Amino acid sequence: MRTVRNPSLALMAALAVGTVIAAPVLAEPAPALSPQLFQLPERQWVVSRCAAETCEAGYRSGDLILSVRRASNAVVAVAGVRGCQSTAARGLRPDAMQALSPADQYAAIQRTALNAARTARSQCGSTVSDLIDTAPLVRVVPGQAY
Repeated sequence: MRTVRNPSLALMAALAVGTVIAAPVLAEPAPALSPQLFQLPERQWVVSRCAAETCEAGYRSGDLILSVRRASNAVVAVAGVRGCQSTAARGLRPDAMQALSPADQYAAIQRTALNAARTARSQCGSTVSDLIDTAPLVRVVPGQAY
């Protein structure tokens, strides 16, 4: 038996026997961040639009910006660095959140936000390494909005 060295012939042979070749699934790009986040007060969370179904919080530290959004039980944290086009997004699925107690939901939201910030810094070569006070994110937990 001979090995086929021509990729075109191999593709035609695969198609002839009915093999389905699917395009690779690409990851969705991270959501864009609003430039208005760069106008937030330094190292202070601004929590707005918190209700039973939705909540949004924004944070800025120097050139790092972070947005945490909740819709029902799904949470998405998006981070970016000024001057860098790359953004990092991390999320929590509704089914994962529903299985957690409010304290564990808060801890999961904290981890998700901090992971997005670390990834954005890494992707953009940022040397900023301050601590982010995530205590205000307790308001992002479903049922904890006030």
